[in-house]
Amino acid sequence: MSTTYCVRCDRWPAADGAALCATCLTDAARDPGPMPTPPDPAGAQQADAADVFAAVRGQEMTRSELALMPKPDDLIADVVAKRSAAVLVGRQSLGKSLLVIAWACCAAAEQADWLDHKVHPCPVLIVIGEGGDGLHDRIAAWEVMFNDGKPIPDHRLHVIYKPGSLSDKRTWDYIESRARAMSAGLIVLDTFSSLGPDVDETRDAAMIVRHMSDVAARIDAAVLLVHHPGWSDDGRARGGSQLEANSDDVLILRGVGGETSEFLTLQRKKAKNAPLPDVLHLRRAKPIELDAPIITWSSHADAGVPIRARLRVLLDTFGDLGASPSSMMTELQIAKSSLFVELNMLVAAGEVVRVKSGKTATYWLTEHAPAELADDRGKARR
Repeated sequence: MSTTYCVRCDRWPAADGAALCATCLTDAARDPGPMPTPPDPAGAQQADAADVFAAVRGQEMTRSELALMPKPDDLIADVVAKRSAAVLVGRQSLGKSLLVIAWACCAAAEQADWLDHKVHPCPVLIVIGEGGDGLHDRIAAWEVMFNDGKPIPDHRLHVIYKPGSLSDKRTWDYIESRARAMSAGLIVLDTFSSLGPDVDETRDAAMIVRHMSDVAARIDAAVLLVHHPGWSDDGRARGGSQLEANSDDVLILRGVGGETSEFLTLQRKKAKNAPLPDVLHLRRAKPIELDAPIITWSSHADAGVPIRARLRVLLDTFGDLGASPSSMMTELQIAKSSLFVELNMLVAAGEVVRVKSGKTATYWLTEHAPAELADDRGKARR
């Protein structure tokens, strides 16, 4: 007995008595749309020459029409461009997924910036091939630390877990259709190896980037592929050189001070039509009150002296006078978001006391705090 496949995705067997598979039936119930026409093999074989020509002709423009093409612009300033095919490269367990989750959440939650880098807000589609069971905790940790605990609305962030291989054009068509349906401005593909287990990373690199670029252009979105580095060089993508050569943006994430170090650097190795910015210094932190780590701001000096240790020294210097967030940011030269991550950790651990007065707050080391504040264990707030 032959198997009847879903007429929408053409990937899974249709449910009993239905034209769609179980997944597409669920999607249709949530967002009913026009029922796609079942494939007609005989008709497809008889496609006329005009249809064939339309599929290969590309976009032809006159000289004056070139001026109408979209100008390069960043989705995240100095990090990832809009309408681009981008690759993020980093070793296993370094924090690649945490980083792209932070970018995705900032855009989906309509945050003004990511660690002081301006963000263009947009809905986001995350496509993952592994680690789905930990994704909720990672997003929830970001929401607590950077979004006042407010969940990102469902219509702003969707996840596709374990789709078909990136070697199959139908997978790209499905990803594009779901991204188009939610008007996504960012598509995250995490990771290359888990989403394309049968892909030859050397031979097929150019084709994968071409698929990314085509989708990016058709729906006006950034398509970001997370990938591993070469075995002997953590400054280049594993596989064919076309992966970097054909991409619009190439980002390299490295650890500082050894593989187990919490300190990271992010280098925008390649950016088409844009100058290369300075290396960003980041930190992978795990606040004790959260179920997952987060990525926060750091500096070159932090690899030698972590922010928290410097905060203790600074607050000890202020003594019983206490310190305001603005004075600590000025003295330590760190971003506001990073300061409050560390203050939250110190307050939760009972090492620092905070008192609010209107829109401002003052912090003391516990041993220097006024007696009446010694039992204050409230969280630091931005």
